[in-house]
Amino acid sequence: MSKIIAAMAGTITSAALALIPMPFHQWANFRAAGAIGALSSSIVGYCISNRRKQRQLAIDKWEFQQEQEQRLIAEATRPIAIQVATTKMQTQAEYALADHRDDVSAAYTAVMIDKYGENWVRSQLPQPEPEQVALPELESEPEHEPETVESLAAKKTKLLGFINEHEGGWIGQCMKK
Repeated sequence: MSKIIAAMAGTITSAALALIPMPFHQWANFRAAGAIGALSSSIVGYCISNRRKQRQLAIDKWEFQQEQEQRLIAEATRPIAIQVATTKMQTQAEYALADHRDDVSAAYTAVMIDKYGENWVRSQLPQPEPEQVALPELESEPEHEPETVESLAAKKTKLLGFINEHEGGWIGQCMKK
């Protein structure tokens, strides 16, 4: 663009010099000065244009690199963003479900109170558990050696003697029946 402006300025200057009435030797000098001015303006315009072009290329290259970096960051963070969104949705669903359960429970309680009154509420309270009595532990008998026939016979005779002594008592009566 600046090339065109510089070239037009040089052309207008040359045309103005050509139309001014003056002697030829002055006209040639002015014409040479106009040509030099037009040429220098054209060169300056070209250099400025080239510098702007280089600057614009550098800006475009930097913007392209920034765009590529943003794409890489977006691709790298996409799985994390998906995971965060999924977790957030699951948490919202859990809270919604818990809220719904609370609402249903409250509605059920209201209906049951209306239907059965306060006694229903009392029946739903946890009942205290009866205390469990600890049974005394039986002392374990020392392990016996296998009984022999003689020890069994001795015990039997002892028992029969005991029964004979108390035949009139309740043991004798039980034995007779």
